[in-house]
Amino acid sequence: MKIYRISQSQIEFINEHLNWHHGQSDFRLSAIINGDRVGYIDYVLFNDEVNVSMIEVDKDKRRQGIGSKLLKELQRQYPDKSFNMGSFTEDERSLAVG
Repeated sequence: MKIYRISQSQIEFINEHLNWHHGQSDFRLSAIINGDRVGYIDYVLFNDEVNVSMIEVDKDKRRQGIGSKLLKELQRQYPDKSFNMGSFTEDERSLAVG
């Protein structure tokens, strides 16, 4: 588990396996600060590809880099997989992916 710092808070990442069906696995990667989930990414592993289906950060925690850190953590966990990010909202376009 990797911990990142934002301001004075620590972010802990927890990856949960939610479901398995038709050859795909559904997961949720959550960002936890002080014991509270402040954001998450729902994604699917299928055919050796990571498909991101949802990125959500609590309204009062947005614009603090949490969404970007979630994506970077997801990429760290799957360095050899290709990523399909789907379509983005205007806020999601601002995320630093790379």
